[in-house]
Amino acid sequence: MKTNVAYLSGLSLALGLAITACNKINPIDDIKSNTKVFSPSKFKENIITALGNRPVGYNFVINHNGQWKDSAARGFARMSQDGAIPHSIYKEMNIASVTKWLTAVGAVKLLDYKGIKLTDSIYKWLPKSWKLGNKAKTITFHELLTHKAGLTTDDIRYGTDYNSLKTCIAAGVVNEAKGYNYSNVNFALFRIMFTYLNDKTGALNWESYNLSNKDTAAFSEYVSVRYLQLMQNLVFTPAEAGMVICTSEDRSKMTLMYNETTPAVAGRTVGDWKLVCGGGGYYMSAYQVAKVMAYVYHSEKVLTKAQQQVLLSNSYGLDGGHSPQTSRGKAYGKDGALMNDVNNNDKADKPDPGLQTLAIKFPGDVELVFFTNALTDGFTYYTSIMKNAYDDAWVKP
Repeated sequence: MKTNVAYLSGLSLALGLAITACNKINPIDDIKSNTKVFSPSKFKENIITALGNRPVGYNFVINHNGQWKDSAARGFARMSQDGAIPHSIYKEMNIASVTKWLTAVGAVKLLDYKGIKLTDSIYKWLPKSWKLGNKAKTITFHELLTHKAGLTTDDIRYGTDYNSLKTCIAAGVVNEAKGYNYSNVNFALFRIMFTYLNDKTGALNWESYNLSNKDTAAFSEYVSVRYLQLMQNLVFTPAEAGMVICTSEDRSKMTLMYNETTPAVAGRTVGDWKLVCGGGGYYMSAYQVAKVMAYVYHSEKVLTKAQQQVLLSNSYGLDGGHSPQTSRGKAYGKDGALMNDVNNNDKADKPDPGLQTLAIKFPGDVELVFFTNALTDGFTYYTSIMKNAYDDAWVKP
């Protein structure tokens, strides 16, 4: 595909026709201006220069005005010892916590459609069989979406499988001040709640049937599949992103994790996330994520303008640390990161393999999606690199 193909072709065509018609009626001479304009090619060049040569590699997509404008792919999704598959903006990878932004998009849309307020308590939409712990009835959707639900502390954490989430709710609010505490459980709970929010009676019937047979595994499978189906209907199908799931390609084809300092070591995988997704786990290409961003922010096929404003003004599914202030105004971003602690020292460093993802909405109707499937000496703060590359991509026409 050519790099000037529009995601929002209908909108672009309408705008093009309007401009053409206007010019025919009121032809004017071009007026040169000293006002700087955004250059996607300059942005691309700046990123490639900043990243330098990398043994493993990366890929990224640049949107402007709702269209795919430029992209790059360097290195390998799978190194030679694992079958030598080059990086591509169409090659899927586990997008890690960028999943949270997608879950937030789906949640804002579903809650609004069902007439449920973001400030409402979540407990009515949890499995009836779950025990509600300390002040669990006080937790709101808004608090989950902003990591202020009080369910975790720096020392008290939970997994995101069905039973761990059940245990989390049974413990209830352990951080009664409800200060910010980033945790995957806040978004993984939406995987459980989506089916109740969409059809509470049906969900309760399935819960009763499965759990009366003491088949927790079947019920966990049910709510996970329904989350994926609802997200497909709410987000991915309207964005024309194709079928999106939390299960990877075949092991022989999937993008693997490496460390740039030991690129010849066999790559690692992160496996199937279907039963633990919501806060992480979608397998997507950079192109797919960029396409969803274009539709979310430049049309109303996924979110209405009002819903878009709710998402951004509350930073639902976004991170303050990845929403920098640029020379053109505030950006809104979300990162993702996974690693395999091969040296068992409880931190990301050499030679741990891993991956990082980043999705940022910049001022001036610019979006960037960046993927890398390798760490160096720990995680890299790519947001700063991309912010500087963006600031320097505004040039005089």
